[in-house]
Amino acid sequence: MLKLAQSKSVQILDVRTPDEYSGKDVRAIRGGHIPNSINIPFEDNWQDPATAIKLGKKQVADNSGMALKNEADLKKLYANLDPDKETVVYCQSGVRAAETAVVLKNLGFKKVKVYDSAWLGWGNNLKAPVADETFLNVGALNAKLSAMQNKINQLEEALKAKSN
Repeated sequence: MLKLAQSKSVQILDVRTPDEYSGKDVRAIRGGHIPNSINIPFEDNWQDPATAIKLGKKQVADNSGMALKNEADLKKLYANLDPDKETVVYCQSGVRAAETAVVLKNLGFKKVKVYDSAWLGWGNNLKAPVADETFLNVGALNAKLSAMQNKINQLEEALKAKSN
């Protein structure tokens, strides 16, 4: 993958969220993206890209918004990519990339591959170059975990007091 990332004949598509791509949402030792990759979140394939968020907030009754856009809209979405070039798709672990790879194949892209190691492999490999590189702030994470544990303890005590 390191060789492919340096090749001008390969286009690399990162289908994670914009925050993952920019390094704001760190889900490995490092956040950021593979240099020269293009970010088109996989949710943009859907008729309503916000469906997952809306489901979580109970703003919609079902997942029908996750149906794929029509072919014309998908072609528009990927219009800046060359269907004749080798295209490597990646996400965090491979699931989102797999959906986009199928979409690209259905649109006539000839050489589509999923980067199996995904961002987990790349972001945790300190020898791999990263654009917009950020590092996981373990201290801040530990502070949040400690605050959550304190809240859980308080809730458990409140429940115990209420049941007595």
